[in-house]
Formats: sequence, C-alpha cells, structure tokens
Amino acid sequence: MRSRLFRVWMLLVSFALSSIPSFAQQPTDDPFALGVRTTEPLTPEEQVGTFSLPEGFSVELVAAEPDIAKPMNLAIDAKGRLWVSSSLEYPFAAAADVKPRDTIRILEDTNSDGRADKVTVFADELNIPIGLIPYRDGVICFSIPNIWFLRDTDGDGRCDKREILYGPFDTT
Repeated sequence: MRSRLFRVWMLLVSFALSSIPSFAQQPTDDPFALGVRTTEPLTPEEQVGTFSLPEGFSVELVAAEPDIAKPMNLAIDAKGRLWVSSSLEYPFAAAADVKPRDTIRILEDTNSDGRADKVTVFADELNIPIGLIPYRDGVICFSIPNIWFLRDTDGDGRCDKREILYGPFDTT
C-alpha cells in the first residue's frame, strides 16, 4: 500500500512540475538580470592577490588575456601541455546562422619559467566548448550541439579533422 501511495504521489509531483511553464533565458545588457555581480576589472597580478588559500598553498599566473578569454575547462595532456576551452559565446550559444567564436587552445611553457609562452589555437569556430579531454592526436569535447573528436592529422598543432562522435543534442 505504501509503495502504491508513493507512486501516486510521485505521479502528482511529476505532473505538477511538468505543467509549470519554462522560460528560456534571453540575452540582456543588465548583468543583474543574469545573477552576475559586476566588478571593476583587475590585472592578472591584482587578481592573484584576491585568492584565499590554505596555509602552504600558493597561486602562480600561468596565462591571462589575451591568450585566453573566459576559460571554461582545463586539461593537461601526456606532454604536459595545458588545453583550455575559451568561450566568448557563453552563456548564450551562437545562433545556427552565426559563425561561433569559441576556441580550444594549447598552452605550453617552452622555457620552463612557469608561464605559458606558446599558445596555439587548436580549434576555432566552436560553440561553447566544454568537457574537453586530450586524446591521441587531438581532443574530445562537447561543442553545441555535438560531442566531437577534433584531430591534428598532419602534425601542425591545429585541428584539421572534425568527427562527430555523438549528437546532435537538443540544448533548449
């Protein structure tokens, strides 16, 4: 009897939730409409000073704008390179008729000073690339609306082959 009552209750809750209208978020110039607090920009060096860290920990600047903008995800490959997905589009995906502006970049410290001094745009024209993982000769990532395997087949450090692994997915 209890399990039947629970199922009826869950059905009623599901029905009630499904009947609530959902509203898509629309772009706006008002940052407070998105729940985003505005702050004055800081230099990377000033920003490092704002971190609260446990004793014994430190923060070192590896990369900053213009090398990366709005970093979304980070991953380190077997060669010790830092892969970064950057999104100018986030939080609103580029429309289907607009060329997206997001990238995946590879950052390297070639002179061992702790700063990325070589930045390669591995892939561009992506749409909010997230969830990246370096794999073989490229990277697997989600870029609206697909999960992609982006590859460098000619060894020049840039993506020259794009393969859809899964998708398209609905993102509404």
